[in-house]
Amino acid sequence: MTNQDNTAIKFPAFKMLVGYLDLLLKANRQAWLLCAVFAGIETIVLALSGNMFICSNQAYREAHYCSTNFIVFVISHLLNIFVNCMFARNWVEIALNKEKLKWKSALIPSKKDFKLLGLLGLYILTLVLALICMYVLYVRVPNPNWKIEIAFFAFVSIGFIVPILALKFSSYAATIALGEKMVSPILLWQKTAGNLMAILGGTTMIMLIYLLIMSQTLQFSMEAGGVISFVQTVVIEYIINFFKMIIIALIMNFCYIQHKILFGGNNNE
Repeated sequence: MTNQDNTAIKFPAFKMLVGYLDLLLKANRQAWLLCAVFAGIETIVLALSGNMFICSNQAYREAHYCSTNFIVFVISHLLNIFVNCMFARNWVEIALNKEKLKWKSALIPSKKDFKLLGLLGLYILTLVLALICMYVLYVRVPNPNWKIEIAFFAFVSIGFIVPILALKFSSYAATIALGEKMVSPILLWQKTAGNLMAILGGTTMIMLIYLLIMSQTLQFSMEAGGVISFVQTVVIEYIINFFKMIIIALIMNFCYIQHKILFGGNNNE
């Protein structure tokens, strides 16, 4: 890894907004095969555990097998989150770092997968903090002293800012997937100074793509839940999970772009 001085590096705005889409379109056949295989793995886990997306539809639950066991629900989704981390690591290696696909290493968990899971867990904690702050604001009793009220809002608002600031460290995901040594958080904070809006812009675009896909999926689930067969459901679930892998690929592309700009020494990749 190069360029480890603490000088802030300006992120190209246009590249941050659409560069991850360009990397997706340039992905090789092996990378798309990864999408297909890992979407299949996730579909199998959800189908066998009775926790497919369409199980949220009451009409479908009454006509087909869907699990109501909370423990099974948690285990199946935790397993799929780990599968997502495995896919993220493989995507960076195969699609972005142009390594040769080896199914033995691709399908066997590695330390990188657990590190990515830990990184994801840390970010989820920042989102939990934001939810806690939202709940505190909801249940609070307003204080008649305006100074105390302003101080309270200022303190609680920190919880909403933390998940946004945490995005400055998103290049860590690419660093882990590439197997490189992680720089200190202080150094990464310094190098990404002045780039928060560029990072937020790219993140927002990816979120909009995800919400568009999920809104269409939810609409279909609500309308067709009671009239499709189990086999048709599995096929649809597979398609949903395939698009989910694409979203994960976009996220990793976004992290990879930041990593290359910060440490790769080549902004034109």
